[in-house]
Amino acid sequence: MKSMLERERKFSVPAGFELPELGERLREHTLRSTYFDTSDYRLLEAGVTLRHRLVDGEPGGAWQLKLPSQGFRSEIEAEGDRAAIPDELRELIAVLVRDRELAPVATLVTERSGRLARRGRVVVAEVVQDRVTVTASDPTSGPFTEVEIELHEAGTPHDLIRIARQLRAAGAGESDGRPKLARALQLDPRHREEPENSAGTAGPVQLALGMQLQELIRHDPGTRLGHDPDELHDMRVAVRRLRAILRAARSVFRGTFAGETRAALKELGSSLGAVRDLDVLIAYIRAETASLPAGERPLVEPLVAVLEEERAEARVALLSALRDPGYFALLDRLQLAVGGRELSGKSVSLQKVARREHRKLVKAVRRLDQNPADAELHQIRIKAKHARYAAELAATSHPKHVQAYIKRAKELQDVLGTHQDAVVAERRISDAGRKAKKTSTALVAGRLAQLQVERRKQARKSFPDTWRALAEQGDKTW
Repeated sequence: MKSMLERERKFSVPAGFELPELGERLREHTLRSTYFDTSDYRLLEAGVTLRHRLVDGEPGGAWQLKLPSQGFRSEIEAEGDRAAIPDELRELIAVLVRDRELAPVATLVTERSGRLARRGRVVVAEVVQDRVTVTASDPTSGPFTEVEIELHEAGTPHDLIRIARQLRAAGAGESDGRPKLARALQLDPRHREEPENSAGTAGPVQLALGMQLQELIRHDPGTRLGHDPDELHDMRVAVRRLRAILRAARSVFRGTFAGETRAALKELGSSLGAVRDLDVLIAYIRAETASLPAGERPLVEPLVAVLEEERAEARVALLSALRDPGYFALLDRLQLAVGGRELSGKSVSLQKVARREHRKLVKAVRRLDQNPADAELHQIRIKAKHARYAAELAATSHPKHVQAYIKRAKELQDVLGTHQDAVVAERRISDAGRKAKKTSTALVAGRLAQLQVERRKQARKSFPDTWRALAEQGDKTW
């Protein structure tokens, strides 16, 4: 597979629009794209595009999968004819498709022309004009035209703004953002149905669960692809928030549902965390390497190599977890809760839940001595996280003062998170230094491990003031 990050901006244009003189003309092409989706358009709803494309009628063609990624789109391409969707692409969208059939939903023929845009001698973008004809068996849209700026690697946001101004001056208008398939089928996937609501406390809980379940599913394909560490991070955050919601509002669910589902989410979170923690550590070490003397920097590479090998092993385990039927059963279970199928009928005050979590945190901090153990501070971080997530849940119905509390809780989490990162990093760097089996690398590892001691000290210094600010805000809020 080939993969690239797509940075683009689309424009709607009137009939007869011609591209301005941006630069040299591109060769014109005819693109025949067959789009695949489920019967209820699961891919389109998720902002995902799967198509098979032929260029200028040449045989074979290629499959293209586009995934949303942190404001951009990742495009993955695999060679092959239309007869079979490549397995590697199917796996990336397994969480969206599940047991549904993928079938052609529309065929679009695009007459593409365009120009190169430069900054001086540097090519920064292609600006293409697509005249699209829909050839589906039952087309719902007539022909349409759109213009797209596709930034090259050398292109910058400033280049995008500059070219956009030129296009608007020539008569182009802002696009509504829909992909070609949505326009062809006259659908708008941006307007999604909210999870079914019900009266009382369960409503906010269902909505919160639904939002986090959507986040988990949205970041699953990018996590499987593995090119953007933030995709995995965001999926892990969604798992944590789901666990927190189930914990805080466990009495509104039937029987053992909340506990069993939290246990399954914890197992998933562990698989995600094993990779994410190594991503953070490797990035940190590479950043710290710049502060070392030039002669010592190459000595860090064997250390990083050990950690990257550990990460590769953790990623294999993560992908195995995401292929497991138990993972999909977990998603089904959560969807039932979002739809109200697992509700007990009991009611609970979310404000009281948040107050209770804050008081647990206060009691835990009061039990600390002057020099708490690393493990004790880690437990305070966990309780601060519980208090913050409970406050976020309560904020849906009791917003007064809560946002300020959430902000202070996040600040405490950040301080204690830095402390815990340093604790873990010190141990893992020392272990990797020993595994590298090279004295010079072990010495550099020792120096990097010592930096973690300093990070812990700074975090401990920040802890009292950060905690005091949260405690004072807690008194006002709860």
